[in-house]
Amino acid sequence: MNRQPPREGVRLLLTAGAIVLAVILVVTGLAVIGGIFIAVIAMSNVGSNK
Repeated sequence: MNRQPPREGVRLLLTAGAIVLAVILVVTGLAVIGGIFIAVIAMSNVGSNK
């Protein structure tokens, strides 16, 4: 009874996929927030320079 059932591998794969997806979402979210933040600072600098 040493053989693992196939469900174990599938569950591991799903868990790994979920973690990868979460990391990608976090990185993308941070990039979007950072981009908006930089855009706001750039716009405020342009506005104050006039």
